[in-house]
Amino acid sequence: MSEKELKSTLDKVAEGKLSAKEGAKILENIERKNRKKYSFSGYVNPMNIENTIATIEPAVNPELLKKLRGIVEEGITHEELRELILENIKPEYIEELAELGYPDLTENYLYKFVIFGAHPDYIITLNERGYTDIPKKILVSSRIHGLDSYFIDDLKILGYEDIPLSTLIKMLIHNLTTNFIEELADLGYSNNSITTLLELAIHNVDTDYISELNVIFDKNLPLNQLRKMKIHGVDKYFIEEIENLGYENLSPNNYVSLKIHGINSEFIEGFNELGYTEISINTLLNLKIHRANSEFIAEIKEFDIDANTLQDFINMRIHGITKDYIESLINQGIKVNSLSTLETMKIHGVTSEFIKEMEEIGYENLEISQLINFRIHGINSEFVMRLKEKGVRNLTPEKLIKAKIHGFLNFF
Repeated sequence: MSEKELKSTLDKVAEGKLSAKEGAKILENIERKNRKKYSFSGYVNPMNIENTIATIEPAVNPELLKKLRGIVEEGITHEELRELILENIKPEYIEELAELGYPDLTENYLYKFVIFGAHPDYIITLNERGYTDIPKKILVSSRIHGLDSYFIDDLKILGYEDIPLSTLIKMLIHNLTTNFIEELADLGYSNNSITTLLELAIHNVDTDYISELNVIFDKNLPLNQLRKMKIHGVDKYFIEEIENLGYENLSPNNYVSLKIHGINSEFIEGFNELGYTEISINTLLNLKIHRANSEFIAEIKEFDIDANTLQDFINMRIHGITKDYIESLINQGIKVNSLSTLETMKIHGVTSEFIKEMEEIGYENLEISQLINFRIHGINSEFVMRLKEKGVRNLTPEKLIKAKIHGFLNFF
């Protein structure tokens, strides 16, 4: 932001025309707009020039630094800045890089070394800590992500040595700090592998979260368990939500399973309202897995079917018995009160379409057992029509079944 914008805003705050909070908000918005403006315009953000000057100072001629300070308000594109830097790199800087194992750098890499601060003194500090022959890409990435000797030395004090630079970079990307490692040790978690620590950092398993859950479960939970709980969104609020419904002393895995399957207080309360209380965790999971929710149960209860237990409704879902299926049977004049009969019908494919098919060829008002036997033995309109073509007509349902069983058509 310009000095004019900054002064104007501060003056208004001083005069009482804006509160401090309002002033801060205005300045924040101006800065956000500036960042957006410069990110799309191709121009270097003036706010970043001083940082850039400080970074490139060891590598370029002093005259360039003065020039850059003089064009802050005028503006400079990223491409212009790149050209100026490449034109003003000190010869001795290039020589030092060559001596350290980086001769004949391309312009692209030379610019990256300068602009990101991968200077000889930085390379030397890494060499002194055992990191030699560092690939150019890794070296630049190390500098971009703020890897320094302090981080490496602090890790060594904590017992972590010879960590690959690529891993150190990952640690910094995911904000895996030595403070976090020390805080974990204070909670009783020490001597953890870098892989374990990275997994915690990647999934934002911080020490506050760990402390909260350990208090709830009155013990130190394994870090792998805590990571899994965090991934699936198990926190103290979810645990309280479930406990308030009467579920106490559940295991961490119980909460993870509930979260994975989307079981919350609303889902459970739906069953409570229908009179189903104290439902086991396994039953809740089966209800959710098979989509036997409270809305489904309420729909089925509109029919006079002897389904009462939650397992009955789970079985109905497993076999695909729905409100639409029951209504389609009723529309064909078939009213079934037995859940067992409904399951048998659905398993063998007795549908309203099949009933209509048989009615159209003269088999009306069939009993449920006859319809089931027809399906079991593969009797359909095609079979009946083939019999009629051979002159065999008007067989009773029982004789039709016998004809199919004994392969009657094979005799023609």
